[in-house]
Amino acid sequence: MKDQPYIGDRAIGPNQRPQLDQSLRITQKDGNTGFDVTDPSGDGLPEEENDFNTRLTATLPKTGDYKINVSTFETRDSKYTLVVRVY
Repeated sequence: MKDQPYIGDRAIGPNQRPQLDQSLRITQKDGNTGFDVTDPSGDGLPEEENDFNTRLTATLPKTGDYKINVSTFETRDSKYTLVVRVY
């Protein structure tokens, strides 16, 4: 009998891709800065309330490249730190 693969405490079946979770946070050091995330199809994540987030915890349901767009309402340069965790 083969061991059942796990991601964290979740069992993964033989034909399943592990569903990943992510946590993002942006800390504004200078200026009004936020972000949005798009999936490989270009759609926003269901957990996003709007296109200008400063915190987000979401599930990544699709395989592929996700894009994080950082934006600001300022006309001058903004300084920020973006923290991304995928688990």
